[in-house]
Formats: sequence, C-alpha cells, structure tokens
Amino acid sequence: MNEYLVTTIDLLRHGLPEGGEIFRGSTDVALSDDGFDQMLAAEKKLAPRDVVISSPLKRCAVFSEHLQSHSESVFVVESGLREVSFGDWDGMSFSDVEKNYGEQYKQYWKDPIENAPPNAEPLLEFSQRVANTIERLAVCHAGQRLLLVTHGGVIRAALSYALACDLNSLMRYEVPYASVSQIKIYHDDSGLFPQLVFHNR
Repeated sequence: MNEYLVTTIDLLRHGLPEGGEIFRGSTDVALSDDGFDQMLAAEKKLAPRDVVISSPLKRCAVFSEHLQSHSESVFVVESGLREVSFGDWDGMSFSDVEKNYGEQYKQYWKDPIENAPPNAEPLLEFSQRVANTIERLAVCHAGQRLLLVTHGGVIRAALSYALACDLNSLMRYEVPYASVSQIKIYHDDSGLFPQLVFHNR
C-alpha cells in the first residue's frame, strides 16, 4: 500500500467588495466594510495553517495581511491566484455590458469558453494557470496546511481541477463571498492526486 504525504489547502473567497455588480476580474477594488466583516466571521471556521497565500489584488491581500499579523503563519503573495481578466469588460457593470454587447453578453453566460469577452484571458488558459499554481504550491509546501485567499473564479477552477471536471462546469459552482472550500493533495512517487474534501462551508 502506498504511503502518501498530504497537503491540505483551504480556499477562502474574499468578502463583498466595493463597486457593485460589475465584471470585477483584474479590476483592483477594495473590500467593503461588510466584506471585511464577512471575512472576520469566516476566519472562525478556519483551522490553524502554516502558510497564508494571497492573490495580489487588494480585496484579498489586505485581509491576508490582517491574518498574518495575528498569527505566526508565513505570508506569501502569489500572482497565479489573481482572478481571471475579463478584458474589455473588466470593471464594467453587468447592465452596461448587456446594453453595449447584447448578444455576445447572452452567449457568454451560455458558453464562456467559446464566447469570451474581447481581450479577456481565455478560460482554458486561466484554468490551466490555476491548476499549475495549485500543483506548484502543493509541491513547494508539501505536507503543510495552506490557506489560499483568492477569488470565486479561481476557486471554481481549483474545484474543477480537484474533481477532473469538464471546464464548462465552472459556472455551476456557487462560491459565495467569504465561503471556505477545501481540497487535499496526496503525494507519492507516481505524482499528485487531488481530492475535494468539502465546498462552500
């Protein structure tokens, strides 16, 4: 029987940000006061961790710095955990995109892989970026417990990686603000084996 080394990865989505109903993506907006409070409440659900790893966007990084300042965890900023870029739609409200892009907006929600916004990061590339980042962090911090503070799209991509799901399933995962999910990565001589433990706690 194989002996496995296990890396546990908790995925915490940021709380409610400022800016309203927009394609937030790479737009670097701050957490709202309510969003910060949501994350404080979520903190109570988290187990002790060895490393806090944050997206560089401030709706994640500011709270991650707060966590690190109240613990002995190592704090790392990881660009691979940034949200997908929506290209020309980034920072625009849903209503403005619907008004200006009409049919393309409708088709995006039906099939975001084939109907990406103009100049957006392709979802296939985004999904691979997230998978590569998860694997690299699991190898670099093998056997440790990691907290990744990141975005809804990143968490969806991480769950799809753990479950080996078709990428079209990405939009079917509900990832509320300040929710916590967990995956484990099992290591042995033949490779890495991800497993979803729980989602949306």
